[in-house]
Amino acid sequence: MKLKASSLSQVAQDVSFINDLQSHHPREDGEILVLSIPKKLTTNELAAVLRVSPQTPIAALSRAGHYLGLRPCKLRNGRLLWDADEVSRLLNGEVL
Repeated sequence: MKLKASSLSQVAQDVSFINDLQSHHPREDGEILVLSIPKKLTTNELAAVLRVSPQTPIAALSRAGHYLGLRPCKLRNGRLLWDADEVSRLLNGEVL
């Protein structure tokens, strides 16, 4: 399954929007403005963030039981949801 260009452009727009908000509305205490971000990511969203094919985390999960230390929760309909906080920590170089 290929990720649509419109999905990637939406992610880019969301990131741009957050950056604009933070630059136009700085907080006096120096904390970063945090918007409501989904706590779980679909496999396609995970793949877009990590810039891999959606099959990559699914194949790794099948082989090793995890993908880069990430373990999804499985919904009754068979879909997988990945924890956004763990993905963020992974991208920041933290060990999971």
